[in-house]
Amino acid sequence: MYKRYVVSNQRLQSFFPSIIMFLFIVLMLNNQPGYAQGSFAFGVSGGYTDFAMKDVNNDLHDTYDFLIDEGFPAQGAVNVSGGFLFTANVMYKPNRLSYGLVLHVLSSKGNVGYRDATGVIEEMYTAKSIEVEAAARYMYPLNKNIALFGQLGAGYGSATGTHFSHFEIFDDQQYTIRADDDVSGGYFAGHVQAGVEFRFRPFSFGVYSGYRFANAGALMGPHVYNGITYINSTIKNMNGSDIDFDYSGVMVGFFVTYEFAL
Repeated sequence: MYKRYVVSNQRLQSFFPSIIMFLFIVLMLNNQPGYAQGSFAFGVSGGYTDFAMKDVNNDLHDTYDFLIDEGFPAQGAVNVSGGFLFTANVMYKPNRLSYGLVLHVLSSKGNVGYRDATGVIEEMYTAKSIEVEAAARYMYPLNKNIALFGQLGAGYGSATGTHFSHFEIFDDQQYTIRADDDVSGGYFAGHVQAGVEFRFRPFSFGVYSGYRFANAGALMGPHVYNGITYINSTIKNMNGSDIDFDYSGVMVGFFVTYEFAL
């Protein structure tokens, strides 16, 4: 399965420049005589996105359940549930249908643990990603100042993740376990969203909601176990299975756009 995943992402990486080239050709054609002239729009937005992260959260919950079963009051934000989403985009608008590039930056973390005078048990995950996508947006004006829109995008995502686990009994160092993982990988990224835009040119404001497709699968990187480093390892759960990083999720946010004519 992992080999198929790697091959799939290699194909996507090679195909992504073709998407950019196609978009560039479309923009150039729209600028040729005989085509309607348009405008450029630069926008930024802030919002929230949740993460699927089923495998990661199951691993954290295994540690949480162990602590509860042993009578320890577990602490921490158990789920890597989501976090702040920053988006920037540049769109060319020849008409109601516009084309451009979209950048997504997202991150989240989750942890669980317990510490007292006798020892410590803790586990933590962080998840970050940057996505670059070619996008198309269709505007449906309601009146001069208000428009509905729908948007589709597809491209490439670069994901990173870290994992830290620590078990130690302070009076008996033979029961010390410390593991660190720093993993990364690429994946196909896509999104679909819709919203409403309020126009007060050259500025526009609006809100949107949608869904991001961003399953990065099992990421790879160095694994350090009690000081010994293993190269190109995946993070595994207590059953020895690879832990997938799934960044997919619902997103909501607000945006500001500045538009200028060519």
